[in-house]
Amino acid sequence: MVSISKSLVADICVGSSPPTVRFVTLLENHDISNTTFPSLSGVLAQYGSSLQGPAGLQHVGLAQDQKYQHALTKGLKAVEKLQHFLDGPAPMSGDPVVLRCSSARSSTLLEITDETITSGPPCAGAAREREGITSFHRMKFHLPKHVGCVQDVHETSSQMLHLSCDGLRSEDTLFDRFGRWSRDHVTIVSGMCLFSDKIMRDAVQGDGKLDVSKLSSQEPTLYELEIIARSSSAIADVASHILGKNGAAKPIPLEIVLDAPSWHYFQVVHGNLASGHCTPAEALDWLQAVELRCEQVTTVFENSVRHEMGLRGVPAGFYHILAAPGTAGVGTSIRQALTSGMVPDIADCMDAICEVEGERWAMFYSLIPEKDRPCDFRSLGNLFYIYEVVRPALAAKNGSTAAELEVSGPNSALDDSSSSGHSDILDSALHLKANVERPLIMSIDDRAERKIYSKAQAFIKKIRRAPQIPSHPLLLELYSARRVFINGNTGGDSLYWNDSSPHPLRMNTTAGSPELEAFGVIRNLYGNDCAQNLQRWFSEAGVNVSGHT
Repeated sequence: MVSISKSLVADICVGSSPPTVRFVTLLENHDISNTTFPSLSGVLAQYGSSLQGPAGLQHVGLAQDQKYQHALTKGLKAVEKLQHFLDGPAPMSGDPVVLRCSSARSSTLLEITDETITSGPPCAGAAREREGITSFHRMKFHLPKHVGCVQDVHETSSQMLHLSCDGLRSEDTLFDRFGRWSRDHVTIVSGMCLFSDKIMRDAVQGDGKLDVSKLSSQEPTLYELEIIARSSSAIADVASHILGKNGAAKPIPLEIVLDAPSWHYFQVVHGNLASGHCTPAEALDWLQAVELRCEQVTTVFENSVRHEMGLRGVPAGFYHILAAPGTAGVGTSIRQALTSGMVPDIADCMDAICEVEGERWAMFYSLIPEKDRPCDFRSLGNLFYIYEVVRPALAAKNGSTAAELEVSGPNSALDDSSSSGHSDILDSALHLKANVERPLIMSIDDRAERKIYSKAQAFIKKIRRAPQIPSHPLLLELYSARRVFINGNTGGDSLYWNDSSPHPLRMNTTAGSPELEAFGVIRNLYGNDCAQNLQRWFSEAGVNVSGHT
């Protein structure tokens, strides 16, 4: 099991030559009764339920004290809702059937500890300013000793998580006192990027020519390794917790969707192709290198999730893992155009989506105002990230045609401005629907991707109010605490935009100081087993790891 019980984080100094890395412990000294002071700008690590006055915030400025306190209180209330939602209510009678169901559902329990990391933008204009101030609370998952046929199971695992969900009410639970599920199926969605920003930029030369070798021979980047290690553990904890509640009731269907971009990156080279700086054949080679990396990374991601699920005693047959199921049509359309020596057209891609995705896409597209519909590959790629999140909520049951859905348009009952957040209106809309599906969607991702899920949340609200869509979904946004910071977090930058891979890091700038490659950083953060497994899985997927031992 990937262990993140120790709050060890890496701080990479990219401004030094060569880049260096240090490891900072945030929440490990339990002798401290209230607050610790990590040397990371805008980051407050603490024990206890409240901040201990302005003295504890000297590293972010006294003016931030009230904002941090508010974020901590709001975050705690949110995870308390999550705890109640996942663990459910106590039995209300002495009926043996009720007690038996309750006992089965109590096989996994969720505990909120008093360890918290509250982080915010270190200064005005910082990269993370749009994320606001966020509190991550350590949640301990108490797992059953025996699940299915596997007996050697770790009993506890913990995650530093933040929950965002306007639609989750304090009284909501995943199942009632009689063991009946309140949701029809569960989908856990998680995503990641490919390579790093630097590598993607280096693959396009200054004159617009493409250098495919920068992609095809690339070793795993620290970003890719870290996001897989962090996300896999969180996915497995949440999924095994839910599946552990099956008990005597009918098991709830659970899918895990792993969304890594492929054709989404075509927007990087589309302009070069259209202006004649590269040929369709060169663009095709470039795209195929990206698609191969997507396939390889997704395979490793899936292996990591399955490994973590196995450590928690969950048999493979209890869940399904899908790789971005809604994206196939676009990639095929782009490749066909390039193979024919043509510049791909977004209209052809839209036709391909309609053909492959059918009513799901028609329902989704009907919710988009005309002015917000995609007009180029960049906007289409951004839209598809959102579509993959809400896709599980778009299963049609009432036989509505695409034309009927389009007529309704994104207005009237779908307008967020007048009724956002009013559960009575949502419930009224639900009452008008027939054969309603009640899917639960849980996203698990880095906080830097919040924009995607915030927009997906807006679509979820529209779906719940749309009488023509037979679905009443709930989206819970879970974010895991960052484990790698850049330059002491002085700019709030993320690893993807500052990853120096494949170049190794050094422990200090002294000549001859020890080098630490990407797998070494993972070994320090997540343990030797995690690093070895990732190295083996990447090698089996065909990614070069020859430079690592």
